[in-house]
Amino acid sequence: MFEDGLGTAQTALYTSMGCAMVLPAAWELVSMMYLCQCDPGAYWKGSETWADTAKKLHDLEKDIDRIVKDIPDHDWDGEDRKAYEETMKDFKTQVGLSAVMADVTHYVLLFAAVTLYILIVIMLVISIILVAQVVYVGIVAASTMGTGYWAAVGEICLIIEMELVPMFVTVTENVDALMNAAAAILGTTLVADIAGQMLSGNPGAALDLVQAQVPAFDAAWRGSLQRLERNLTGHAMKWDHTGGPKLPWPVVGGGRVKGGVDSGGDSPSYTFTGDLTSEPSPEVG
Repeated sequence: MFEDGLGTAQTALYTSMGCAMVLPAAWELVSMMYLCQCDPGAYWKGSETWADTAKKLHDLEKDIDRIVKDIPDHDWDGEDRKAYEETMKDFKTQVGLSAVMADVTHYVLLFAAVTLYILIVIMLVISIILVAQVVYVGIVAASTMGTGYWAAVGEICLIIEMELVPMFVTVTENVDALMNAAAAILGTTLVADIAGQMLSGNPGAALDLVQAQVPAFDAAWRGSLQRLERNLTGHAMKWDHTGGPKLPWPVVGGGRVKGGVDSGGDSPSYTFTGDLTSEPSPEVG
């Protein structure tokens, strides 16, 4: 199910981009969708890998118990036997801690995959709504011989600004909170695992962790650069260099759209200026 996540996210983004060429207010949604591009399939594959690792570690725990029990007491006793059992007990504890870490990682990655896939589905639904709104504008324009085009665009821009944008902002904020909580759980479990490993007779656990990160440095800095580019591009899509948060917006039908506030100061309104006749159209909203 998750394998098509990235393609679905890109479909929602490109579809919304096309709609934003007609509905300038949709650029706010496009910018957020660009920031939300992700691949839940990668998290899913990672969760499966960690699930396999956890199973192997749990099986190893059982093997340790079996090995110790299979040695008859009458064949080996004394201080050496006690030292051996203590060592195997510590080893079992270390394996058990690693198994718990693998389990937690598996479930955290699975949770992330599901959460991001739901986010992508919401993005797809929004893009479908935008397509429907563009169709509505086209129907109004056709039925009024083009005279109702600007009014229809202004009407839909208000709907986007007052309903779709706040809704999607809430969605992304909740997803951020959930992902941060998942990361906190994973980080806390890792610290507990390393501490438990060291206390149970594996003082090199921290060094093992550091050494394990070395092969990932290349992917880490590449991912950081990609995230930086995504943030810069996503925010540039909605940054208004004249002081507002919605520009750059494209020229639509020869006109430029500017956001404003109505006389009551409660809701946004839109004025379309610089059209083909160079005459400003009436304010909508």
